Amino acid sequence: MPEIAATTLAQHLTYQEHGAEKIRDMIVDDIRASQARNDRQHVRNLLHVLHHFLRTHPEAQPQKHPWSGHF
Repeated sequence: MPEIAATTLAQHLTYQEHGAEKIRDMIVDDIRASQARNDRQHVRNLLHVLHHFLRTHPEAQPQKHPWSGHF
């Protein structure tokens, strides 16, 4: 998706109920796709994006981390 389209979609979702969670899930999906392609640099970049997003949108933080059951 072109960057301008992604920005527009994110702006729209920000004002929707559960929009921040949808954006978070989209970022996580992109991370998983990058991991599947073994694109480590893109994974690192997206992890920074996710970290920044969750710091600026605390309502999107999951109640339970998806990986917490693995440890």
